[in-house]
Amino acid sequence: MTEERRYGINWVDLIIKVILVALFVLLICWLFPMPKLDTFYDKVFSENINTMKEAARDYYTSGNLPTTIGETKSLTLKQMIDTKMILEFSDKDGNACDASSSYVSVTKTLDSEYALKVQLTCGDETDYIIDTIGCNGTCLLSDMNNNAASNQEVSSVNPEDTSYNYDTSKGVNTVYYPLSGTTYVNSNPTTTTKTTTKTTTTKKTTSSSTSTKNENSSSNSGSSNSSSSNKKLYYEQARIVKSYGNWIEGTRSGSNIETKTERVNYYTYTPRNSSSSKISEYRTSSYVFKNDFNRGKSYSYELQLIDIPSSVNNVTLKSSRYFNSADYTYYVNNRDTNLYMTGNDMLHNSYSASAAQFKRASLKSHNFTYAIGNPYKVNGVWRVNVTVILKSATGVTAFREPTLNSYLYYVPIYFKVNYGSSSQGRSVVDTEANAYKYSGYSKTYAYSKTKRYYRYVTETVDYNQTKWTTSKNVSGYRFTGRTQYR
Repeated sequence: MTEERRYGINWVDLIIKVILVALFVLLICWLFPMPKLDTFYDKVFSENINTMKEAARDYYTSGNLPTTIGETKSLTLKQMIDTKMILEFSDKDGNACDASSSYVSVTKTLDSEYALKVQLTCGDETDYIIDTIGCNGTCLLSDMNNNAASNQEVSSVNPEDTSYNYDTSKGVNTVYYPLSGTTYVNSNPTTTTKTTTKTTTTKKTTSSSTSTKNENSSSNSGSSNSSSSNKKLYYEQARIVKSYGNWIEGTRSGSNIETKTERVNYYTYTPRNSSSSKISEYRTSSYVFKNDFNRGKSYSYELQLIDIPSSVNNVTLKSSRYFNSADYTYYVNNRDTNLYMTGNDMLHNSYSASAAQFKRASLKSHNFTYAIGNPYKVNGVWRVNVTVILKSATGVTAFREPTLNSYLYYVPIYFKVNYGSSSQGRSVVDTEANAYKYSGYSKTYAYSKTKRYYRYVTETVDYNQTKWTTSKNVSGYRFTGRTQYR
C-alpha cells in the first residue's frame, strides 16, 4: 500500500499548478498587451490623405477655382507630385500609393461655396474625405493666411512669412506649412511637426513638458530654422503661357473662352451708271380648287421673266402688291405676254373666266399672303420664285371652270423689277472694310450691326521660365511648390 502511494499521481497538486500557470500568463498579457497595429496603419493613411488635402487647399485659390456652379476641377496624385506640390509618400507597407486613381477635386456648389474631395488609393485600401468650404475658406485662402498670421505668435518661423493658415475652431492653433523640405514647429499646447512626407502630432499636458518638446524639435530641425528669422521666405513661380485661337463669329462662354464685341457699319454699293436701269411689270395668277382650300396650306412656283435680255447682269425686285381693280382686266387681256410659269402651271386651263368673273373668284389681301424671292439667272433666263400661303376664302365666290369641271379660287399677284444694261453691275450691301472691291460704285449708308466674337485660350505652365518672389500668388505665374529663405 505504501509503494502504490509512492508512485501515484497527486492530481490536486497538478491542477493547482496548472491554474497558477494560467493566471500568470493572463497577468503577463494584461500587463504587456499586443500593440494595436490597425491604429498605426489607419494613422499613416490619414496622414497621407491630409497631406493631399492641405496641398490642394494651397493650390485651389481664387485663380484656380471653378467659376460656374456644377463645374469641377481636379488634379491626380501624379500631377501633384510632378509639379512638386507634394513629395511622393508610401502606404503602411512602404509601397507607393496609386498616383493615377488618387486625386483631389473642387466642385462649385453655390455662388460662394465649394466642395473639396480628396480620394486616396493605397494597395487594396481606398477612401476619401469631403470638405465643404465657403468663399472665405478656399478662394481667399491667402487673405486668411495674412490675417491669421498677424494675430498669432510662432516662435520658430519667420513673422514675415504669409504662407500660414490658422484654424482656431477647436481651441488650438494648427499651422499649415508649404512642403519645402524643412521641418517647422509652433509654440502652442499642441505641437505640430510637418515635413514633406508626413506630419506627427504629440500632445503634452503641462506647459513645462511642452517647452521641453519645442526645444527638442527645434534642435532637430537643423540650422535653417534658427537662421530663418532674419530672412524672407521666397516662392518659386513658373510662368503661365497663353495661346489664342482664331476669332469666331458667335457667342460662347467658359473659363477658357475670350470674347469681344464690335459695331460694324454696312453700306449699299450701287453702280454709277444706274440711271440706265429699266423697269418691267408682271401680273401672275395661280388657282386653288375649292375642295383643296385649307388654312395654312402653302405652295410655290417659278416664273421665267422672258422679256429681260440674257445679256443683262443685274436684276432686282423693286416692289410687289395685290391686284387692284384695273389689274384684273389687264391680266385677262395680256396674260403671259412677258413671263412663263414653270413648276405649277396653274392658270392655262382657265381662259373662260371674264374680267368680272376673275375678280369675284380672286383671293384678296385678307385671304392669302405671299413672298417673292430675289431674281436669279439659269441658262441665260432670269427667274423668280413665288410662295403662297392660304388664310381663308371669306368674301370670295368660287368660279366653276368648265374645262376642269371644278370650282376654284384665283390667287393673283403684281410685282415689278429693275434691270440694267449688260455693262451694269448690281447693288451690293457690304462692310466699309470691303469698299476696295467696289471701284466705280457709289456708297450710301445702309445699317449698323453688332457682331460678337469668341476664341479659345489655352494656358500651359512653362517650368523653364521661373522666378522667385516674396508673394505666393503672382499674376501670370503659378506657384511650383518650392520655397527658400534668403
